[in-house]
Amino acid sequence: MPTTTTTPCVRGFDRTCRPEPTCRVDTVAVSSLKLMGSTLDGEMVTTGNGKKYFMGSDNKGLTYDSAATICCKLGMKLAEFATIASWNNFLAYFKPLTFSSWDYIGQTTDNGNNTDTWCASGTLVPDGIIPADMYNISCGTKNLIVLTPGGDLNHINPQNSVHRYFCE
Repeated sequence: MPTTTTTPCVRGFDRTCRPEPTCRVDTVAVSSLKLMGSTLDGEMVTTGNGKKYFMGSDNKGLTYDSAATICCKLGMKLAEFATIASWNNFLAYFKPLTFSSWDYIGQTTDNGNNTDTWCASGTLVPDGIIPADMYNISCGTKNLIVLTPGGDLNHINPQNSVHRYFCE
């Protein structure tokens, strides 16, 4: 009788970086954004400390990859946060706006040691952004970390819900 072996799940490999989108920058959309502060896909908004983000319009069923491609076409990427202060500033501005949508920010990879790295920049995610309970989930269940309605972070990404995204 043949023996079967199973490969154990290695923490850190169940939430890994997806390939960054490749695209051609949409110069018409970029011009519209510069002139009018908006495109058909969303608008520029400014937080309390003056940081500007492109906030994508609510969109039922929008995927992470589609949001990343829209950011790419604007010459941007999904938002990443270099400091806990930049995260707190972002959250203070956007948390009241997340009451009905699941929101995409830059993707992270689980390093397997209770830390994450931002995928696009390769920098360590500051302590305090990713909740500790995101690291104690059974292997194979983690996906993207998304901002939930109400402004919390979660690894669950309901496909048929309204989504929004933030580019920088």
